[in-house]
Amino acid sequence: MSKIGASASRAWRGAALALAISLLLGCSGDGGLPLSMKIRKIEVYAIAAGDKITALRTIDDAAAIEAIVEELARLRKTAFEDPEGPANLYEIRFVNGKKSAVFTLADRYEFVSKIYSRASARKGKAWKATGGLMEKLLGDKRLPRKE
Repeated sequence: MSKIGASASRAWRGAALALAISLLLGCSGDGGLPLSMKIRKIEVYAIAAGDKITALRTIDDAAAIEAIVEELARLRKTAFEDPEGPANLYEIRFVNGKKSAVFTLADRYEFVSKIYSRASARKGKAWKATGGLMEKLLGDKRLPRKE
């Protein structure tokens, strides 16, 4: 094989390897909130100053929960900004019997709203909360825009 042929062969192998790595990285959790449990109920709470929690709503309709789970699966990862802007905070509890997964939803209205767990926040990981997710989780209980 000539030098040019060997060089081209190495370039193709390198490109193929780079593509395989990027596909693996792209498929390794970039999308979707990591919930590994069957959800029977979703509890939504508002978090006020001093971490005072107020119950807003409980979602136990199977079709509504399924629509929320589908929305969660489409979420994209994002990062925290320094500093984070003002937001209305909600605690979202995904419940199955005695097991639950707890997330915080930071509602920034026209800015990027985010949903994250305590563990993911410690690692700087969050997911962009879509308008559809906000509507499905909060419904008419969404708090007024925080200035």
